[in-house]
Amino acid sequence: MVDLKNEDAPAVEAEVSLEYTGDLMAASEADNVMSAVDQVQHKLEQQLRRHKQKRTAHRLSTSGQVAWSDLTEKGYD
Repeated sequence: MVDLKNEDAPAVEAEVSLEYTGDLMAASEADNVMSAVDQVQHKLEQQLRRHKQKRTAHRLSTSGQVAWSDLTEKGYD
């Protein structure tokens, strides 16, 4: 959504729907519309990056894999 009621500070708002999760939303006011759009884009990129990091964080944990490999090496499998 772009709100041009206030010409000195146009407002831009965007919402992104993610499959299987909630929506991401960003809003910004700036001196011109393009600056506001750039700010909203940056905010959404940050939110998507954080969302991806949270979803993949459990895959990066190797403590369970190391423990399992230690058990199999010792013959406990």
